[in-house]
Amino acid sequence: MRCLAVCQDELVIRILDEILLPGFEVEFIVESRSVSRRLHEAGIHVVAGDPRHLDTYQKADLSPSTCVIIEDNGRRSPRKILEAVRDAGGTLVYILGIGAVYFVGFIYFAFFVNFHDKKLNIRSRLLYAPDVASNLPAKGFILAAASIGFATFLLVFNLDTKFLDFIGLTTFLNNVAMQTRALIIVSVILTTCTVFISEFMSSTATAVAFFTVAVALCKSLNVPALPILIGISAVATVPSMSPIASPVNAMAFGGIKGVSLRRMITVGFVMDLAAIVVVNLWSLIYIPWYYRIRL
Repeated sequence: MRCLAVCQDELVIRILDEILLPGFEVEFIVESRSVSRRLHEAGIHVVAGDPRHLDTYQKADLSPSTCVIIEDNGRRSPRKILEAVRDAGGTLVYILGIGAVYFVGFIYFAFFVNFHDKKLNIRSRLLYAPDVASNLPAKGFILAAASIGFATFLLVFNLDTKFLDFIGLTTFLNNVAMQTRALIIVSVILTTCTVFISEFMSSTATAVAFFTVAVALCKSLNVPALPILIGISAVATVPSMSPIASPVNAMAFGGIKGVSLRRMITVGFVMDLAAIVVVNLWSLIYIPWYYRIRL
């Protein structure tokens, strides 16, 4: 069966070419001539042209029985490509999300392709099924489960917001916002609190709690909340001091032998401080410039 794939990502094209051959007669439509030239040199059948123009599909000899796969990378709507394919007589059309391609490609290359090791002169796969379940860190899974369970408990019973009210942080931030009227001070306090409270309360629950606080503060300051919310989202992924800050921390601490909790706290503290500086510069300078927001 003939297949015409409209793709712009070189990795996606190589994965599809590897997977679909030899069951399909595959040809790719690529907009970039440089990518088309590289793929052609690699032995992949490529047609260079604008996928939004009807004549591109006429040159590719598209027929109603041809299977058409259109890559949707999320950056540009495939509507015009779909219209051009339909006008050219295409009927078997499939939209392919990038996430699915990368997942299938990873599974295929990791578990099914035999790679040649020139040093040992052997051919073997990167992974075998037993590798996925062998030598799993029980301690890491216990800590990760505890982290996820604690975050769920806080979110279900709304204890994250109640905790902020209990320690008086919400009132303190309101007073600072009203007295200084300085967005940068409010942003630094919010991101600092998010990072360090996330070390002990779960980053997800803390970020959700501070979202509510940030929206109210930005409304009182009469400024857009988007840069602050993006900053909180970014720093919520940073916490590195505590094993229970996130499932990733838990798996790393429980799965890697010889990890010192004291060293983890020390290095994590420095990383948290650096992240606060970088994220505030990014969210208060780059984000407003990118989204054309006036603070």
